Amino acid sequence: MKNVAGGATLKRKTAWLLVMFFLLGSCGKNDDDYRETGRIRYKLILKPEEGVVLLEGHIPGLRGDSLAWQQEQTGGTPAAGAPDRVSNAPDGISFGSVINLSEGESRTGANTSRMDKRHFRAWGGDLIPTPVNEAVFSPVTLEIEGPEGWAIASSRGIMERHFKLPTLRDLRGMALVAGDYQMSEGRLANQSLFTMVRSSFPIPEPEIQNGLRELMVTALAFWNARLPGPVTVVVDHLDGDSTGVFARNIPTGGQISIQMLCPQSVSLEDPDFYRTFSRAFNRTWIPVAFGNPDFTEAELGPTFIEGFHDYVALRIAHYSGLLSDENFARVLSAFYLDYLAAGGEGKQRNVEVPAAIRGKILAFILDLQLHQGSGGQYGIRDFMRSLLQRYHNEHGLKLDDLLAVVEDLGGLDLATRYEKTYQSRRLPALATYLPESGIVLQSPGKVSGKMSRAVLEGRQEPLFRFSPQSEAERDFLATFLGRSW
Repeated sequence: MKNVAGGATLKRKTAWLLVMFFLLGSCGKNDDDYRETGRIRYKLILKPEEGVVLLEGHIPGLRGDSLAWQQEQTGGTPAAGAPDRVSNAPDGISFGSVINLSEGESRTGANTSRMDKRHFRAWGGDLIPTPVNEAVFSPVTLEIEGPEGWAIASSRGIMERHFKLPTLRDLRGMALVAGDYQMSEGRLANQSLFTMVRSSFPIPEPEIQNGLRELMVTALAFWNARLPGPVTVVVDHLDGDSTGVFARNIPTGGQISIQMLCPQSVSLEDPDFYRTFSRAFNRTWIPVAFGNPDFTEAELGPTFIEGFHDYVALRIAHYSGLLSDENFARVLSAFYLDYLAAGGEGKQRNVEVPAAIRGKILAFILDLQLHQGSGGQYGIRDFMRSLLQRYHNEHGLKLDDLLAVVEDLGGLDLATRYEKTYQSRRLPALATYLPESGIVLQSPGKVSGKMSRAVLEGRQEPLFRFSPQSEAERDFLATFLGRSW
């Protein structure tokens, strides 16, 4: 029995030659036969009383049981590993698994496949085994069978039980839900928008859909981008006394699917809610839009992939109007407190601050400097947008590319100074970038690792305060906090 909730993994099988020999030997030389053989059918049978999902699969036209299966995440989509059983059938290969989803989920939301007597949620790739050479098997079909009265939906439609998908990657990236969900289908930028919210969630589904739609519209305008396909958002609450909001985005060529897991006490006033969704949705463009995410990650690492991305997502949530100035200050304070707790400022000169934490502060500094140097004409939005326009579908990003855009927007002097800041092991005190900005940074006193969560939850005042004392500072804040461009 597979145990998805426990996060068990299998070692990768390397059987490319065996697979190709097997397929070619089975299919003969006729291209039409080869394409016809390249179909695969799946069926999921939900058994909530038993806490298991039964998987049945069939590949027509093939013989044998030596097929190699995806074992690891590829292209951002999960892989379930090999099925429990594979056998010959009269007209091809049959396979199946019994998948246990009954165990308790992590409070961190790291594993998002779950089923109890009321509901089911999963990613296709967590449940559905897929062959290594997946391109051969397109298109694919999926059937879902659930208890009587259970609503069923996926990234391809609401209240549907049969799905045909162009590729196995689309199937692995599907969000699947069933049970006590409120569901609706709307439109977003000429694409379908599916929202699926637990009936027991404290915020009604229509209210969530309206807010998330506004945030996504803002993000598309921010990036000057178009949606690649339909968008699906699943919102559920975590069991127990969990804290924080967690989200996972799996974009494929034909769809964007996001699952959000929240504390039961969450509200739309929680600064974590919209900024976490913004972070997940904007993963659609960072770093894959630059053509080679592996190269970008190797060159720029978490400083850009995580840090810049977190700050940009925060700015987009604020631009949308869904995150107030105070909540913007709260999240910014949490970023800064994490930076201080990691040794970002102070006497610990040999401490290496984690790149993702440092990257958030570097992005904030760049935003400030671009606004200051251009009289409010440019900021992080213009930087990221120009970066995307210039290097879209190139071979990935490197630091010189980032600095070239900084020079375009702020001049050679700023690019030179920012390169020194970016590459320095320790950043100057953040307060040195705030004069004449109207942004007041209060001293946190003795910093602990729990302070950022206390600020986000409203149990402690934010460190940043927007308090202009002059006309120049009022003008600066009007553009820095402005929601139009």
